Amino acid sequence: MKKIILLAAISFSSSIFAASVQWSDLEQYNGYKITQKLVFENGVTLPAGDVYELNEIEALSIPGYPMMLYGFHKKNCTTPDQTADISIVEVPGQDWDVEVGIQLEEGCNLGVYLEVKDLYSGSTFGE
Repeated sequence: MKKIILLAAISFSSSIFAASVQWSDLEQYNGYKITQKLVFENGVTLPAGDVYELNEIEALSIPGYPMMLYGFHKKNCTTPDQTADISIVEVPGQDWDVEVGIQLEEGCNLGVYLEVKDLYSGSTFGE
């Protein structure tokens, strides 16, 4: 009985994270679903399942902190005036601690800041 429960738990947890795409595999102009709820410090929440189009991938030159910026836009935006300052969010299901900075700008534009060392980890987006 314990083996059956363990196998069910493993297959359930792997199916949750199977939809996640690595940061390095995200492609510009493709649509991706948020795989986890994103909560900003001011209380704004973006629910899992919302679809965003990746419009920008840019390497940022910050001395001592190599970063990538992923710029997303939500199609069918219903709250274009909603904004939120940058917040730090943990990306679950990784072999090491991965955190990203997220910022919500007017027009349903979402900026995600990722340290280059985490480029080959699972993202907060899936197909």
